[in-house]
Amino acid sequence: MKLEWDHIWTKIWLRGGLSQDLKEANDYITTEIGNYSILITRGEDMKARAFYNVCKHRGNTLAQQKMGKIDKTFKCSYHRWQYDAAGQLVDAPDPHTFPQGVCDPSLHLTKLPCEEWNGWIMYSLNPDVRPLDEWLGPVKAHLEAYNFDKMDLVMDMTVEWNCNWKASVDAFNETYHVWGTHPQLMDWLDDQNVQIDLYDIHKDI
Repeated sequence: MKLEWDHIWTKIWLRGGLSQDLKEANDYITTEIGNYSILITRGEDMKARAFYNVCKHRGNTLAQQKMGKIDKTFKCSYHRWQYDAAGQLVDAPDPHTFPQGVCDPSLHLTKLPCEEWNGWIMYSLNPDVRPLDEWLGPVKAHLEAYNFDKMDLVMDMTVEWNCNWKASVDAFNETYHVWGTHPQLMDWLDDQNVQIDLYDIHKDI
């Protein structure tokens, strides 16, 4: 698991949510990866941004809900520091006690790479990650054809399996199991003649 964390999850682009989750300015969602909570916002400029969901003062979780809308600021429940949807610290009690000033860049939320594409909001824990367009490579053209940005989410379901993530992902990387596991699909799915294209770090089937 440590190798996966060090070489995969902290290096690649990750799915944060859907563009439709952030329809208006000051909308936000939160998501988790490993032990980290991630805050994704829609700023007044309608740009999506991602941050660690942690107040820079004492490390308190900033946004407690999975989804919501702020009036103007996120208010930390510990010392009431306030941040806007762009991650800027805009207010803190007794600002005169901070000689560097509350507008010091080191006190703003820690920003993560974040890009919006085809109805998806993607982020990365890697500050030096390749641009999303470059990272997607040739699979981008295949995915664009689905027009995800024109779709509406009708159901969201989370299923937890007592296994490593690769055990479930591997099932979607081959059709060898269809005959034994999904025999009802055999009338319309050819499980023996399937084109699988391998790219640099991606594949399609």
